[in-house]
Amino acid sequence: MKQFSNRKDVHPIELNLTPMIDLFVSLIAFLLLCAAFIRYGGVHVEVPQAATREDVKTNQDSKKLSLTFEIIGNDVVITGYNGDFTNPIPSVKANFSVTEMEKMKEYLRSLHQKYPVMGISIFHAAPETRYEVGMHVLDAMKASTVVDQVVFGAGVVE
Repeated sequence: MKQFSNRKDVHPIELNLTPMIDLFVSLIAFLLLCAAFIRYGGVHVEVPQAATREDVKTNQDSKKLSLTFEIIGNDVVITGYNGDFTNPIPSVKANFSVTEMEKMKEYLRSLHQKYPVMGISIFHAAPETRYEVGMHVLDAMKASTVVDQVVFGAGVVE
């Protein structure tokens, strides 16, 4: 018997991955094409439409009134501003005594008829204002049903 002494003819084993890579590249392309035609279930949502230039102009032209309520001593000073508090409205300025809250409510209702869109109102009381007086004015503001949003201001309101 012959011994297997001549092993020089044996080549090292090589793994050829090129056909496997080609298969996976083709498979990825196939899966991507198929996925484009599959419908997934979802929730139907009605997305709001973007405003047109005419809509924006209409919103800017609408009369939006923002008010400041400042308590100085026993007086409430109401000042009206345009929606973003940049320009005061000269025709909207009134002083009421703390004892005249019914007159203030009527004044606010008349403003609401003239300016149907109300903005944010700022409430500011001087540091020496008593708690009861501030609450009395806030209750009258709430009872008028005109003032919806109130921000409490600190510091000087001009």
